[in-house]
Amino acid sequence: LASHTTVKTQADSPAMGIILDEPKYKVIDSAPGLAKCFGNCSFEDMKIAAGATFAATTYGCLAGKGVKGMAGPSAYMGLAIGVTAGALLAYQNSAGRLMGFKENPDEVAKFTRMKRPYLD
Repeated sequence: LASHTTVKTQADSPAMGIILDEPKYKVIDSAPGLAKCFGNCSFEDMKIAAGATFAATTYGCLAGKGVKGMAGPSAYMGLAIGVTAGALLAYQNSAGRLMGFKENPDEVAKFTRMKRPYLD
């Protein structure tokens, strides 16, 4: 039996999504990965994530107070929802700046100093 292996590259994979809008700002990375997006999160992104977490946890606690013994579990559920929502909002904002859909002067300065070859 002859074995045949092929190496699949990212270029061979189908696109995960199609973006129809044109970037309005300088593109740093047209398809940033998870680590790059979370590594690029700004203090503003962290404030949004913390605010979503706090708001959802508080709402969960208050919503569960009416039923005996449900304030704690309800608060934990709110915490899980808030952390997830906050992380997704931070990711979306960071990816938008890296892809040039949001204002990104700090990212352009940072990645220009690093002399990345993918900057125009």
